[in-house]
Amino acid sequence: MKVKVKMLMGEEHIFEILPTETILQVKEKIRDKLAIDVPQQSLLFMGKALTDENEVGFYPGIKDESKLILVKKAPQISTPKNGLHIFKTEILKVLKNYYTESDALTIANQTIKDLQMKVAHMSYDDLERLATALLQDQENNI
Repeated sequence: MKVKVKMLMGEEHIFEILPTETILQVKEKIRDKLAIDVPQQSLLFMGKALTDENEVGFYPGIKDESKLILVKKAPQISTPKNGLHIFKTEILKVLKNYYTESDALTIANQTIKDLQMKVAHMSYDDLERLATALLQDQENNI
């Protein structure tokens, strides 16, 4: 089906989509055509924000010739570069070679969340053993 995507205070564009596509996939089509990064997009239908995980068919009002409103969000302000930020940046560099930007971001966020959970459940002895092993590895590689 064809839907119109109207940018807030801007032009309209027609996109061919399927009811089985997710809203995230629609946003990726918009990114490819309009060069607006997925995290900067918010799609609205009848005043309600559409959720990335839901399929287009989840919203019964979206039919052929429906109009979606695209709101372009301001880019996020960069955060100070702490260890987690650097780690996430490096993970994303690798993941973007294999996944879409949004999938890579989801995987990186989940990896960091899992890592934080595992570290939070480690004892001080475990942390000391890990730090000692890492220091020995660094000394051996010098």
